[in-house]
Order: sequence, then C-alpha cells, then structure tokens
Amino acid sequence: ASGRATWPVTPVITILRPDSTSLFMVPFVLATLTRVHLYAAFLGGELAEDRMGEDHEVVFVVAQDTTSARKAAQKKWGGTGRAHVDAVTRLEMLDGYTVALERTGAGDVTEMEGYN
Repeated sequence: ASGRATWPVTPVITILRPDSTSLFMVPFVLATLTRVHLYAAFLGGELAEDRMGEDHEVVFVVAQDTTSARKAAQKKWGGTGRAHVDAVTRLEMLDGYTVALERTGAGDVTEMEGYN
C-alpha cells in the first residue's frame, strides 16, 4: 500500500464542536461525521396472489451511498411479498434549493396530502 486513498472513499465532514467537560483542554474537540445524502427510491413488488402486475411506492432514505440507499429502501417496503428497487436518485438540489440534513431523532415523519 502506498498510503494513498483508493476509490471509492466515503466523504466525511470534519467539524469543531464545543467540549464543556474539559477544564484543561482547548474548549473544542474535533468530530468527524460520515457524510450522508437524501435519496428517493421507487420500489416495485409483488401483488396479492389473485392479481397480475406489480405494486409500487416511493420511499425516502438517508444513506452514505447508492448501494446503502437501495438496501435501506427495500426495508421500508410497505407491500406484501418481496420488493425490488426500480430506481434511486440522490437529492442534492431541487428547484434551486439545496437539500440539507440535520439529525433530530429517529424514525420518519411524513405527511401525504391527497391521492390522485
């Protein structure tokens, strides 16, 4: 190994955060956070036995990369039977707005307004 990083490298964000527990150290500590992105995934899956075709739904996941996003999306499948990922897209900017993520808790909070 030459000591150089090889691709793919997971991008990280390094920040300084206050450390109120130390009286002798500089009042900041270095924290490295793995960079995550918001993904929209279009899932397809089996219908009930007496139906022909495929069911679909869109789910959103936060992941480090597309492979992780696909795995996380499949776990959110709300239908019966097995699911597969038809498409996945990383959302960075929409209509001129940058997408930013902030950890505030666990789980999902979403609201669907109408259907059709």
